[in-house]
Amino acid sequence: MRRPALALLTLFPLVLTGCGPQQNASYDDANEMRQAVEDSGMDCGDDEQSTGQFPGTTTVMCDEKVMLTVLGSDDAERGIKDSLEELNLSYVQAGNWIAASGYISRLEEIQEAIGGNLTRMD
Repeated sequence: MRRPALALLTLFPLVLTGCGPQQNASYDDANEMRQAVEDSGMDCGDDEQSTGQFPGTTTVMCDEKVMLTVLGSDDAERGIKDSLEELNLSYVQAGNWIAASGYISRLEEIQEAIGGNLTRMD
């Protein structure tokens, strides 16, 4: 009877090491989103977070190729998505965030790291 319990205890650390950033999470700001992306193994650099025209919305660049944005409102979501479509930029979106880039491969990495749905503009 003790062997199954011992086997489960042996496997428990393996289960824990498989835990990475939460998929499709919501974030408080773009810095928190960047941290989740970096926790998955991607390197974003140290660009400073900025605010845009929409209150409560923050943005940070990830390695100069991906714009990470945490949305402050539904108006921000609509406005940013409209702008991305005008610029013909693809994006990944989930929860309260959008990651946008002209590099599909980078967006696929973001999607694998933190989830979301990819919208291609090509």
